[in-house]
Amino acid sequence: MKIQAKTPELIQAQIAAFASEKIEYNDTKRYIFNNISSLAVSNVAKVTYESTSDEPLHDKNRNYTENNTAVIPKETERTTATKDSYFQYLRSVGGSHHEAIATRNYLLEQYTHFEPDITRLASELEIVKSQKDHPAYLGSGSNTSAFRISHEDKEYAVRISEDAMDIDERAVITARASGVPHLEQVVAMSYDNCAVVTELMPGTELGYDTPIENMRQVTNKQLSDLVDTIVTATGRGIAIDPKPTNIFYDPQEGFGIIDLSPANAKTELGNTAGSIATSLSNTGFYGKHLSKITPEAYERDLAWHKVHLDLVTRYRAAVIDKLSNEALKGALGAIDKQIEYIRDEIKQLSDPGEIAKRIVYERKLAEQKTPTGSWTTV
Repeated sequence: MKIQAKTPELIQAQIAAFASEKIEYNDTKRYIFNNISSLAVSNVAKVTYESTSDEPLHDKNRNYTENNTAVIPKETERTTATKDSYFQYLRSVGGSHHEAIATRNYLLEQYTHFEPDITRLASELEIVKSQKDHPAYLGSGSNTSAFRISHEDKEYAVRISEDAMDIDERAVITARASGVPHLEQVVAMSYDNCAVVTELMPGTELGYDTPIENMRQVTNKQLSDLVDTIVTATGRGIAIDPKPTNIFYDPQEGFGIIDLSPANAKTELGNTAGSIATSLSNTGFYGKHLSKITPEAYERDLAWHKVHLDLVTRYRAAVIDKLSNEALKGALGAIDKQIEYIRDEIKQLSDPGEIAKRIVYERKLAEQKTPTGSWTTV
């Protein structure tokens, strides 16, 4: 009987799942992810790290010692993983059949289809002054930049990071959204190139430049689908960052959500549903702050607030239809507070005297920010 050798992708997937589920210290976990290719082809007996601070002693059940004063001194070499613990893990989860391993293996294998496109993009990025100057640039976070790529007549988004562990976390959590309409869909990843590929979300993000005409087209069905998306995401252990630029709207496809993250103790359906109301009412404002020193600027704000009031009121009805008990109570608390704020802004911006006062205030702020003084010679 011929034993089939494991592919490099499968070995990396196994190591990644082991590190994610069994390695406690982030520094060590990050080392494993950032060196996963060499670890996959080498015969490493153990993985060690050097402690950067004193570590309290604890027993095999991870309980600290009774007086909590005994410590392992910093700069002590510590073993965090051994070959035996790795193989024991694989046996305990059923090897390649384990969902966490199978998911990673599939995404790593799929990356080969996109690699030529991403390699070409990487070479182009080397010659631009700033990544933001590249025509495919979509946006960036703290250590990740996103770009548009085309593959077989379909467009995708590729996020390139400096950290392979960040790529793993992003890909694995996004994989939980597989098959869920309106949630970002991951299709490939690479630890070696620190890249994750997702389907491009249709529409435009809910920022300052969102066309007001688009938001006037939002249907009740699209708002109901948005609530369904939030409910499904929360049920799958997915947290939604309600930043408006993570929410897209397309007049035909409705709302879509990107930049998913793992749920934590603070992830709760009511809180998430409530925070989306704030995102909706920031459309047309988020991402740009301008000095409003003309009546026309406030006419724009008033028009947007009227759209917001309609949107959030209809969104509230969808939430009542979909949520119940504590989740509904938590959501309505935030939604009703937002509606009250919007109504107050509409009332104030309908008053010419209030607009005049705001213009005076904004002009004073602008004057304070204007540099003054002159050069003198001595």
